[in-house]
Amino acid sequence: INQTKFFIIFRQGRDEEAREIAKDANLDASFRNRIMELKKYEAVVATTEHFICYKGNKTWEESGPIEGEIIPCLHKNRFQSNILKGGLT
Repeated sequence: INQTKFFIIFRQGRDEEAREIAKDANLDASFRNRIMELKKYEAVVATTEHFICYKGNKTWEESGPIEGEIIPCLHKNRFQSNILKGGLT
């Protein structure tokens, strides 16, 4: 039994993996195919419950999967190089 309620899904290279993730997240076949086609920084978020979405002053509930792009860490290299030097600046 899967007790996971929220999923952040990135590209999967194998159909078996995409099929299992889609099954666990209760996604249909079109999203299973989409999981295999995601590009770098693209993701699908899904839930067995609902998301609360915000845009400006507007809020709403969304139960279906949502496609979008992740925001990569902007200071990764700076952070790592500062740690190697012995501290943060």
